[in-house]
Amino acid sequence: MKKNIFAALLVSLLLVPAIKGNSQINIEKQLGEVPIMLSEYFDYYLHDFSNFQGESYLVSYNTGAKVLDKWQLSIGFHLGTSLLPYTKAPLHFSNNFEINGDDPNLYFDGPNLFGNSQGGTIFFRFIDEATGAPVYDPFTGEKIGFGIPILSGIGTGLAFSPSLIPKLSMGIGFGTEISVGILPGALKSLGNSLTNEFEMSKDLMYSVGVKHDIFNWIPVLKEQNYHLSLSATYISFALGLSTKAESGFFENTESPYFTIDDQLKGVDYNSTGLGFELMASKKFGFFEISAFTSSNQTSYSIKSQGDVVIDINSSFNENQDVRSQYTVSDLISVENNFSSLMVGGAAKFHFDGFGWGIKYGRARGADFFSTGINYAFNLVKK
Repeated sequence: MKKNIFAALLVSLLLVPAIKGNSQINIEKQLGEVPIMLSEYFDYYLHDFSNFQGESYLVSYNTGAKVLDKWQLSIGFHLGTSLLPYTKAPLHFSNNFEINGDDPNLYFDGPNLFGNSQGGTIFFRFIDEATGAPVYDPFTGEKIGFGIPILSGIGTGLAFSPSLIPKLSMGIGFGTEISVGILPGALKSLGNSLTNEFEMSKDLMYSVGVKHDIFNWIPVLKEQNYHLSLSATYISFALGLSTKAESGFFENTESPYFTIDDQLKGVDYNSTGLGFELMASKKFGFFEISAFTSSNQTSYSIKSQGDVVIDINSSFNENQDVRSQYTVSDLISVENNFSSLMVGGAAKFHFDGFGWGIKYGRARGADFFSTGINYAFNLVKK
């Protein structure tokens, strides 16, 4: 990334003491707008992906209502996605920010991973609070501030939130099965290739679930291959980016006016979901058709780890050393929670221990598709 956000922040801070005596500037207050803007910007950029990630995992977990027999083990692989037109979400930045570059409508359309933004910068400038005008560097005549790159979108016009779940299930009797899934390191190589400043330090998805066939207690319905299952599923997806030892965030010049204590460690993304699903099905030979409804609670967070501490000669005079220190914390801090009621249908084919299912659901204006394949076998001979 040509323009380093944190290096630019440093440069802008160095120039503030030079104009402090001529303008009304609350440095700490105006810098407080930076984490607010960064958090909103990255949240909007990942909106379609992150807002539906939890439900994408939950709807992919089961593709049929029939449960495993006692001591029957199933090894499966499930994948899915949500699909929706990408969201145009307006951003509401303070007067400290202006748009420069190829996407002047960013304030109105919002940044988006699936949109059409082509680059440019969101420029943070210090404001003279008495006049509302930008503050200029008396040495260069430039506005005092820094640019944050506008992240380019891929321009698909269609958003998606993929999910991938390897699943191990076992029947424990009484019409009940339990299941677990774990997927470590699936995105590590991709994440490490995206940036020179970060490396992926954490990449783990896991899930646990339980499913019970209520019709197990109604033999006449079970014998006719009717099934009514109630399931509960919990999923967790975590990514962590840490700084690379060989590359720093800050370009430390030979200025006599400041020192830097770089305590920034990285960025963490976490998504969780808890879903309860009621699925009714009828099995015709090797073919099972189902209808379902589910209640889902999902959440995600994006948080930066560590602080940046800057020590400045606030006199801005080589012959006078008056030190001031500023700490910029929580540069990115986002938390969101969602509740939804999903309805949909599924179909599954069973053949000699093998199963293949497809599933569709709709919730919160999004369409969810998933598929899964599994192989089931008995641990104990009957």
